[in-house]
Amino acid sequence: MKVLISKVNQLGDNVVFLPVVQALIRDLGRENVTVATTPTASGLYEGLLPESQLVIHDRSEFLTSWKNPFRFFHHMRQWRAIFPDAVLVPFDQGNVPRLLASLSGAGIRCGAQNPSVVSNPCLNHLVAPKMEDNVATREWDLYRFFAKVSGSNPETSSKPPRPDFGHLTGNPLRDRETVFIHPGASHSVKQWPIERFTELANHLSRTKKVIWSEQRLPAESGLSPEVVIQPMGTLKELIQQIAISGLFIGNNSGPLHLAVATGTPTFTFAGPAPVEWDPFWDQEKHISLRSPALKCQPCATVTRGVTECSNREAPLACMMHWSTSIVLEMVESHLNRCWKPEQKIVAAHG
Repeated sequence: MKVLISKVNQLGDNVVFLPVVQALIRDLGRENVTVATTPTASGLYEGLLPESQLVIHDRSEFLTSWKNPFRFFHHMRQWRAIFPDAVLVPFDQGNVPRLLASLSGAGIRCGAQNPSVVSNPCLNHLVAPKMEDNVATREWDLYRFFAKVSGSNPETSSKPPRPDFGHLTGNPLRDRETVFIHPGASHSVKQWPIERFTELANHLSRTKKVIWSEQRLPAESGLSPEVVIQPMGTLKELIQQIAISGLFIGNNSGPLHLAVATGTPTFTFAGPAPVEWDPFWDQEKHISLRSPALKCQPCATVTRGVTECSNREAPLACMMHWSTSIVLEMVESHLNRCWKPEQKIVAAHG
């Protein structure tokens, strides 16, 4: 059976979905799995699938292609050329993938029901996701449903395994003395102020090796010479650096989920992100900062993202609440709790 998987969205979405792709490769064979994804996330599949089994779509262009018959027809030809027996469409994939699934020629068109789209009837096998579950669990439930529908693996665990990044990282040693800071996010509403990240990095660099993921922003000129700036590179290079670090500090964004997948402890600013997007694996290793006193947090849901703050009285209160001094104290405590002195471990794989 040849299966085409639609996962045309952000990096973090693809990370938590990776166990599904890896399970289908195990069940059906590598040669029978094709993934439609974005340029940003395609590096996750390097070494896992050959380039010929990756269909790369620009996310914005792809999701709006229903407005342009020429572009939509082009995508339809791409999908039909795969000759899939089955198409798998996760909850977050919108109308276009569901429409393309119905035109792909696949006999099995399986997906998660999404009340926000009108094209659910294009799929002939639908499962209602449990929206209160962690996103990783919800994605794995879709795999279990597909496995039963297709007969590929009717007996499987109810708990999603950790994504296995061995094809990208090998078996690197992790050092608790290395702190990796990634201050970026897709929107400013999701970011702790970079000036505070800079202050935090400078303080930590007095006792730890601090690696800073370059953002090419003016505030980075204030970084101490002791802070090592990692230039923008490939996704594989980013994953490898995170995998050898003792702690990841950042926002709730794609790199956070890379850290969780590699078993790296994390300290992140949740911002508008709902709890369903909190780390699923090794939860005791992760801190997602939220302020219980803020009634507006979280303002995003698993069905609706945000690109601007809705708190007009105190803009970005969920981020501004956390001072550098408070965060520094919490980070040092978290590090001591996660690692014993001089401890080194091998990065986790699935």
